[in-house]
Amino acid sequence: MKKKLILFLVLVLFVTGCSVQKLDVNNYDSVIDSYFNNKRNVKRDAFSGYSLHIPRGLKIDSKDSNNLILRDKYNNLYYVYIDVVSYYNKVNKKYKKYSGSYYYKDINNEKNNGFIEIIKDNKKYFVHGVYNYVKIEVYSSENSLSDTIINMCEVMSSIKYNDDIIKLFFDNNDLNYKEEEFNIFTSNRKKKGSYLEYVQNYDNAISSVENSGEDEDMIDVDMDE
Repeated sequence: MKKKLILFLVLVLFVTGCSVQKLDVNNYDSVIDSYFNNKRNVKRDAFSGYSLHIPRGLKIDSKDSNNLILRDKYNNLYYVYIDVVSYYNKVNKKYKKYSGSYYYKDINNEKNNGFIEIIKDNKKYFVHGVYNYVKIEVYSSENSLSDTIINMCEVMSSIKYNDDIIKLFFDNNDLNYKEEEFNIFTSNRKKKGSYLEYVQNYDNAISSVENSGEDEDMIDVDMDE
């Protein structure tokens, strides 16, 4: 009953539109729990081997079979990686909390686990999360931080896999990846000012791939930290 009440209050606040700007770090725990510890019936968009919910306010900026780039009203980019290889092989991935985190929350329920973490870098916030073999990375301003957390929860909590299609990919050797990996936000995140450099490098890589016409094999990023 308590969980249902929390979810109801959150949904009411979403509809009224008055909670998003008022959320602070003290509210994140209850909002995140309401998404990952309750069943939600949402409309999902189908992709190759998986489906997920893209909430109102997010638009697809770019996509390929296992990567999505979403854009919100603040022009923040959400880099979404679906690790179907690890899902298929049921690989358990662990993440160690960064000692300088502005916020960190473990996600644990009966089926899956993960985390959401915020790392402050000057006036920006690097927000990333992993759940059920989906990883999302966003570089957010303080003004859009609440929206970012909610959007990440919406997408990550909605992921569903189509085992038959994924198995077919493996049987046909259709899961191809570029040899070069762009592991943004992870390799040097302790170095001050490094996040924006990774964003710029990633954007340049995307432009290069799009201009070359290589749409199917764009970019794969390892979920290991």
